[in-house]
Amino acid sequence: MGGGASASAKHEQSPKTGKAGDIAPMIFKDSTVDSKHGSIDKVFLYQRCLIKGSLDAVSGRELPFKGICGRICHGNSPGDFETLIGPAPAPKLAFTIGSDGLKDLIGKSSLEMLLRVGYTALYIYRSIVKDGCSFALAVMPADQGSAWPATWDGLFEAIRSEYPDVWPLVKAVQQDLQTSSFEELEQAYMQEGWPALRAINKGTHITLERLLELNQVGTMRAYHVRAYLHENMHIRANFLGDGFTWRLNGERGPTEYLSRNTTCYEVRDAIFCPLGSPTVEEVTKYMCEALKEEQRAHELEQQHNLASVVQELEVGEHPPTKALNATPLEYLLWLQTHDELPLGAHLSGLCGRICRGSHSDSFRGLAEMDGTRRIVFMFGPDGLAKFLSYSDPLSILLGLGYDIMFLYEELMKGTVFELVVFKETKGVRQAIWDNLPGIVQEAFGDLGGRLSAIIMKHLPDLKARSFHDLQHEYTDDTGAIMSMHDARSKPPPLTGQIEDSSPWRMTEELLLKRESEGTCRTADARAFLYHALNLNNLYSGDGYTYTHDGKRGISEYLAANLPRKELGKPGEDWVSCPIGATTVDQCMSEICSAYERVARKTRK
Repeated sequence: MGGGASASAKHEQSPKTGKAGDIAPMIFKDSTVDSKHGSIDKVFLYQRCLIKGSLDAVSGRELPFKGICGRICHGNSPGDFETLIGPAPAPKLAFTIGSDGLKDLIGKSSLEMLLRVGYTALYIYRSIVKDGCSFALAVMPADQGSAWPATWDGLFEAIRSEYPDVWPLVKAVQQDLQTSSFEELEQAYMQEGWPALRAINKGTHITLERLLELNQVGTMRAYHVRAYLHENMHIRANFLGDGFTWRLNGERGPTEYLSRNTTCYEVRDAIFCPLGSPTVEEVTKYMCEALKEEQRAHELEQQHNLASVVQELEVGEHPPTKALNATPLEYLLWLQTHDELPLGAHLSGLCGRICRGSHSDSFRGLAEMDGTRRIVFMFGPDGLAKFLSYSDPLSILLGLGYDIMFLYEELMKGTVFELVVFKETKGVRQAIWDNLPGIVQEAFGDLGGRLSAIIMKHLPDLKARSFHDLQHEYTDDTGAIMSMHDARSKPPPLTGQIEDSSPWRMTEELLLKRESEGTCRTADARAFLYHALNLNNLYSGDGYTYTHDGKRGISEYLAANLPRKELGKPGEDWVSCPIGATTVDQCMSEICSAYERVARKTRK
């Protein structure tokens, strides 16, 4: 819904458009109300259908619901449901839907209902977690009250009627409001130092008094007015001004209107249907699934190009710099005091790794020392230098290439993160294809030589073919494609045992078994690298990290997972520093932003 959050009384015709000032408020009357089912009866029949989740739940046949309207209301106390929007100071206008929108809600979960009437995922999350809200659907006859079509002209007329003190300000920029995208206006607004309009934590936004001051001195712009409409009238980002609700994924919903906000006891024959509240897990899962689908689709288009991505090094733009051979302890002091490297110097001779866990045993080595991680990823001096400019854990972790959904899941487990910095050693090798056989041989003990030989045999194909191509060839004995992603989530079998139920988690024992049987394919070798070494779909083999959209990041290295005591002398050869953990709010803000970017991309 254009208000980003609600629904109420609607007219049953297509939205009328015209110039602002030519639209009269529309009285909700419906000539389709038949003698068998009056509008009051339909309200109660609709309630029963909503509860049963079926349009034919009452009489065994689909009932006509024309003549009724509704709005999803939300709050965290009885007083919040006094009016269609909430307690004072509530907006004077409420977004509303009619019977076409109400019919669409039957059989849906509370989360689906909210999304279908135009709530954004961020708004839902904030309403649940920040405000502790629950939701209710107000249903009423559509023959009372007045409304304007939710077009730009309808909005302008509603503002002129209900906000006469604001109307002159809106009128001054109404053309720019109609022709500029919300994203453009929000960016311009933020460039003046105002907080983002779509954020987990709401900041202090522009007031009517400030608008009047700006207008008086001639510096009021459309983005000031758009921000005021967003914050004070709930004209949200997905209001397109065409008279329809628009879901974030670009799907057009039912017609919508703006009606005068009114108290519930002034609305004749209205009923409230409790909808409960989606859980945080439901909202997060919905967004994460959408992001995963986007990532899989992006892999189809981009993954085969990762290995051939060549970025200009911009030689000549940056003068040569002097290598700075700092000790691990010196770097740690820079990080803790937020110092930058000396001018004209670059870091050299150090590597780093982010370790994570929820108990002390997780930090005995560079990863869990339970045998499941033989190889660990590290980053080079360029990554360590980059971290000096970051001020919070989330920035550091995202800068490393961590996936935001993974970080959220780890946060829910109580995971904390630690940075380990140590001197480069001969066992640390850049993560390129040609180094993999040697790394495998060193890391897998007695089996290392045989496993290394398998990787070496398939190395030309591993270099030449994309992860996506090999994923399609990762089939079980019946020819069914198995997901390498899903297989990795399976718990590893006990040491020495072989688990070959589909999808196969490719352990060293299973890979050797298939090699001995003569059935080992390049796809099996690629699955082993993913499952045993964590070389996922973003691994390109050129020694750098990559994001899901194909952007090259920092240099990365591989080394055997070692206990801390084998790294050398603490304080001299290596140091560690807790970086804490990101907050749920930070994770959810990033997830919501990523989800909205995906949805906008889909809409385009």
